[in-house]
Order: sequence, then C-alpha cells, then structure tokens
Amino acid sequence: MKKILFIMLIFVGIFSVSSSCNKSTKNLEPREDICNTYDPINNLPWLKAKIDSSKNLKTWGEVYDINSYNYGNNVIFEINYIYPTMEAGRTAGYYYCDGIKVCGIGRQAIYQHNCPKDFFSSLINKKTIYKSN
Repeated sequence: MKKILFIMLIFVGIFSVSSSCNKSTKNLEPREDICNTYDPINNLPWLKAKIDSSKNLKTWGEVYDINSYNYGNNVIFEINYIYPTMEAGRTAGYYYCDGIKVCGIGRQAIYQHNCPKDFFSSLINKKTIYKSN
C-alpha cells in the first residue's frame, strides 16, 4: 500500500510541475513551421513589436493571445486585444506573415476595412502561438 501511495505521489508531482510550466509559458511552441520559422513571436519583428508595444500602453489594448490560421495558401495571424475598460468588447486584427493587415473587427477596429465575406469560415488549422498571463 505504501508503494502504491508513493508511486501516486510521484505521478502527481510530475504532473504538477509540467502543468505549472505550461501556465507560465507565454510563447507557445509551434510544432511546425509557421511563416518560415518555428518561433514566429521572436523571429517576425512586426509580431514581436505588436506584443512589446501593447505592454507599454495604458489606454489602448494589450495583446491577449495570438493565433495562426491557414487561409487558402496564406498564413493569417489573429491578434486579440483586451482593454482596461469592458466597453471596447472583443477587438482583433488579422495579418499576413509580412505584417500587412487583412482586416480588423470590434469596436476599436471600426475605422479599419471590413473582413471579406467568407473570411472567418475559411480560416482553418487554428494554432495558439501566444497567450498573455
């Protein structure tokens, strides 16, 4: 009985350590090449700049998470923002690998051009590559 309890404690300890490591990780490791890199957060300067600049803003939104999708033959990044006030609602920007904006949604994106009609239904293979704490 003591051996079983000891083995169970070891498994619980291993699981706890691996779970806590995942929670503190901001840059999630893609398992495949995205825009010619396995680390788009650090290797695509425009993407890293979006994250870094949002941390310094007090009234504008902070990057909450970043997802990549396949859109036809292109990779699209979805950058979701959170705001200090709830009145802004969900706001997201959609970008190609080179940082050119496809479209934006949400209250703060009202002055951006609208997303194509079939855009959201055509986004496939979602991968979360960044999450803020």
